[in-house]
Amino acid sequence: MKTNNKSKKQNLTEEQQLNEFFGKLVTAIFKNKAGKIAKGVFSDPRLGSAFDKYVEDTKQFKNKLKRLGLTSREDLKNAINNDPNLKPFVEL
Repeated sequence: MKTNNKSKKQNLTEEQQLNEFFGKLVTAIFKNKAGKIAKGVFSDPRLGSAFDKYVEDTKQFKNKLKRLGLTSREDLKNAINNDPNLKPFVEL
């Protein structure tokens, strides 16, 4: 049995090679710059405390919904339909 060693990659024209090269170069530069910016931003303790507060607030909100009994889809639909400030929920 003979094995076929042909490359699965097609031959690219010179223009396609340049486009691919520039695309990879720009992507590498962008990733490097974005990484440096992110490192600087995430080193700020205010951002870390903001994320911690967001997580804590989200947990408290979910617990409040559980206490109110609004955790299932049906409960949510009923709450929407019972609120006079909202339009009734309509299934699509």
